[in-house]
Amino acid sequence: MTSENSSSTKTFKKTSLQLELTRQRLWQLVVIAIINFVNYVGATYTILIGCKENVGLFDDDPSFEKRAVYQLTEYVFSPNGMMGFVCACIAICCAVLGYSWLNNRQQLDFYEALPIKKGVRWRAVFINGILLMLIPQIIFMCLGILLALSFGCEAPALLTSALNGLLWTGVMEVSVYSVSVLVAMLCGNIVIAFLGTAVFALIEVNFKFVIAAFEQFSFVTSYESVAKVSPRYFLSPFANYATSLYVRNLDLKELILNIVIFFAAAVIAFALYRVRKNEMAGSSIVFPAARDIISIVLNIEFTINILMLFSGLFSDKNSFGTTLFLIVVTLVTSFIGGISLNMILYMNVRALLKKPVIILISTAVSVFILLTFRYDIFGYDRYLPAPNKVESCALYMNNNMGYYVGEDGSLGYSDIDDYALKYMKLKNIEDVEKLVKLGEDTLRANKYSENYMPVYDMTVLFRLKNGKNVYRHLEIPKDVDAEIMDAVFSTKEFREGYFPIYHAELFEKNFKDEPSISFSAYGKNRMAYGEDVAEEFKEAYEKDLENYSYSNVMKSNVIGSVCYERKNIFEDHEASRDMTFTIYDSFTNTIEFLKKHYIFIDLKMDISNIKEIVVTDESRDDDKSVTYTDREKIEKIVETIHDSAVSATWVDDANDYDVEIVFKDGTPEDESLNENSYLNAAFTENEIPDFVKKDLAE
Repeated sequence: MTSENSSSTKTFKKTSLQLELTRQRLWQLVVIAIINFVNYVGATYTILIGCKENVGLFDDDPSFEKRAVYQLTEYVFSPNGMMGFVCACIAICCAVLGYSWLNNRQQLDFYEALPIKKGVRWRAVFINGILLMLIPQIIFMCLGILLALSFGCEAPALLTSALNGLLWTGVMEVSVYSVSVLVAMLCGNIVIAFLGTAVFALIEVNFKFVIAAFEQFSFVTSYESVAKVSPRYFLSPFANYATSLYVRNLDLKELILNIVIFFAAAVIAFALYRVRKNEMAGSSIVFPAARDIISIVLNIEFTINILMLFSGLFSDKNSFGTTLFLIVVTLVTSFIGGISLNMILYMNVRALLKKPVIILISTAVSVFILLTFRYDIFGYDRYLPAPNKVESCALYMNNNMGYYVGEDGSLGYSDIDDYALKYMKLKNIEDVEKLVKLGEDTLRANKYSENYMPVYDMTVLFRLKNGKNVYRHLEIPKDVDAEIMDAVFSTKEFREGYFPIYHAELFEKNFKDEPSISFSAYGKNRMAYGEDVAEEFKEAYEKDLENYSYSNVMKSNVIGSVCYERKNIFEDHEASRDMTFTIYDSFTNTIEFLKKHYIFIDLKMDISNIKEIVVTDESRDDDKSVTYTDREKIEKIVETIHDSAVSATWVDDANDYDVEIVFKDGTPEDESLNENSYLNAAFTENEIPDFVKKDLAE
């Protein structure tokens, strides 16, 4: 009985303490309630009324319920950037204001005199801040849902969206709150505490951005993938939230990381509170060691930001004069930053030159960072990991095949980076590294030489066994030994990681309707429909790809392209996506398939039916053109051209030249093409007839 009474008494005391803390922070609760009312009730009502008024304006409009549910889930209840930012600001205010009594000596003495243990008081304030944030959010979110239901909206979609929004936004909010409490424990002044939370939220984001910018300015092999420009953060839960929302489609890893940040920051904050001395109330930073570390870090960050601006102005990386100038900029900037921080952190104008060793340390580190990037001290541009440390690789060129690496239900395109990251896993590491070494050397040579050599722009991804992914940009010379290229690009692993036809499952699942295969060549297009047709094409094309290699492509001619399209037909609209594949004259299985379904376009030109060929040099200001009617020259031109609408992976078009083939009236080509009676074609790079170059140069 005594135990039960004791437990009830403790619960009553805790509840009474929370009520008292809430009473003291009533104005904060009112502001938070108003914000949530506007977002969840006000915005919901506005959307519902707007949808009600707009229904029936167009014949193909969706119903009121569908339109309203879509807008409510998209803009109100689901995780979104605007409400996330507002919640982060609320969290910062709750944290700093909740512990503001630690920065006022009179309030501190009052709280210390209360018959409550120090740890209990801190935990009570911590929990009270979380309750102030979440309870109004949950209440007004529920009211918003009830309001939408009263207008006839369907409950399942709204509830799913609201729970998802509450989970993601709530976790981010309490994580920002926990980090802000940690900052509040370091600060002895409320203004410094607010500034500190902003600095803490941005410092890691800014540092990673500046380092990435330095890499772009300094290293020729630097490559900006989505994964690289959108890293995960350990000091900024809101940055993780925004990254996951806009880049990674709400990846659970960010959610888990924010939960870890919440607990870690809370534990560290409580530990700092236990050792914090009351007499430091009113100072900027209450721990001298923390003040020195903060001064060094902020001064380095300030200096390298200024250096980034200057470094972007100079491309002469190897110039000693430029390096010397940047060192002077570093010294001056670090000195100015150091004395400014001293004035702020010591809250005393006379402290400008206090602890000069701190300024010297930050200056030395800044100079080291500068020289690291200027002279590539750690060999970034020469990076080649030991083969035994690499799990797998990806090596690829960009193209427009139409990659699709979505989640179930996603309707958006992806790109080659996403596709290669997921599917290309080359295991012949040493063969890949031969090309990487060549590509790095060529890129450096082209960067600092006036004699530019033609290259293939490529990207390499090293998946290391430690879990890290390393990207590099490469330039492979076009006169590369075909045997070295074939060692990589004739492998099954390359084919399956480069051609989207091997992994079309989600594409076909998310776009279920009206599959079609169309063949295009020289402006003509023929199409066949059906799942059987699509499956037959995939089988034929995959058979041809079994013999795919760099050497074979260079010996083959492009004859057209196939577009594999699918649709997803909804009640009120439809969505479609497609994949495009180059067809070579060596792809016998695909050609046989096209002929079987009567969609092959065989345009072997009869030279006698060509009236003239007009070649235009579009690189000239006057767009000079030459018209050829000589049979012999026409024949030579026809041998070196292909459909300008189709490109091959390893063969570039001579983009400066436009070729028009004009047919005689009444010929089969004239009747089957179009009303203009001509075809657009292109020369392959390095295969332009000499007489054409000479004629256009005159």
